[in-house]
Amino acid sequence: MIKLLYLTGMFPFDQNLASGIFVIKRIENIISIYSDYISLDSVALVSLYSRILSKINNKLPEITIKKARYNFIDYLSYRLDVIDYFYKIFFKGISYLRVSHNFYVLLKEKYNLNSYDIIHSHFVQLGGFVANEIYRNFHIPYIVTVHGSDMHVNPYKDTITKIYTLKVLEEASKVIFVSNYLLNNAKKIGYSGRNAVIIPNGVDINIFKPLDKDYCRFKLNKYGKYRENNYIIGYVGNLNVIKGAHYLPKIFKNINDKIKNVQFLIVGDGELRDYLIKKGKEYKLEIIFAGRVSQEELKFLYNAMDVLIVPSLKEGFSCVILEAQACGVPAVGSNVGGIPEAIGGSEYGRVVELDTNFEEKFAENVVEILYNKPVALKLIERAKNLSWENIVGREIEVYKEVYKNVIYK
Repeated sequence: MIKLLYLTGMFPFDQNLASGIFVIKRIENIISIYSDYISLDSVALVSLYSRILSKINNKLPEITIKKARYNFIDYLSYRLDVIDYFYKIFFKGISYLRVSHNFYVLLKEKYNLNSYDIIHSHFVQLGGFVANEIYRNFHIPYIVTVHGSDMHVNPYKDTITKIYTLKVLEEASKVIFVSNYLLNNAKKIGYSGRNAVIIPNGVDINIFKPLDKDYCRFKLNKYGKYRENNYIIGYVGNLNVIKGAHYLPKIFKNINDKIKNVQFLIVGDGELRDYLIKKGKEYKLEIIFAGRVSQEELKFLYNAMDVLIVPSLKEGFSCVILEAQACGVPAVGSNVGGIPEAIGGSEYGRVVELDTNFEEKFAENVVEILYNKPVALKLIERAKNLSWENIVGREIEVYKEVYKNVIYK
């Protein structure tokens, strides 16, 4: 039996129970399917601001985990002090190293680190840094999964972050990238790629599946007024610039100018919410705001849609595209990051170049796909091939390979 320590800096918390859901689904599948082969301890690395910092700046985000629903995760907390906060603002790389070292100390105090065969960490900075420190002190091999901003954003923040990101990647037994795009980004900063493997995020086909569209559209009335026989164009994600939420009003307006029987659905929350409400009124758009919802509720909202739009500026791999496809709904996304890989080709959706007249071109692709929809069964079949059971099965094979190398070393 392989004894596995699972580390993640992405996890569900009270304010966002869907946070890190792609990590949760992996853990659930390991526990439910591979418990006779894998002995798993999963730890969430929770960075909190000290009470002093919260008093100094009451705008600092604070998270709570009192309502956490997952009893298979140990929430290990470290409170950032004033020095940590100073480094976080001015010297990002030093901040990562300092905080990850403190988590290493906490883990060493609470767990018998020598007892583990493999460490699997999600996200390079913090979790990967912690795994690397355990490796250097206890010689336990580690795997790190690269998800997005840990590769296409963070290494560019300063030289120290870049240097230690490369160190973590090169010293890992395996590096799992959720898209080829992220692997290519890693190579651009100097990564050799010798220990790389591509395994995308998956989709929970037990939750996300086709449902009666009329019933799902009736459920939209919980959030706003649905008008019968309208098309529904949907967006699911954080309402911030990196996700391209600032493009939504003009994309919606351009669609609305081309077809009149259309409404728009926004699922998520963030700093651009008020802006979207304001522009929606200015452009006389019918927008239904659902806010953040549970996965169980989200399945109804996907099924209410005709098209999902994903206009992100950066994206490691878009889980929402797979979730929509599992419900038989096509997606239109910007041609950045792992979005084209998530869509899977023109037979499943459309990608739009992020250049001049982006909103206009995006709207044209949405309208085109409304009138020439991909076959729903093909979308659903593609999503089934990327079920979490299949994805985790591929990761188990990586564990076996790393474990075999440990045994025969």
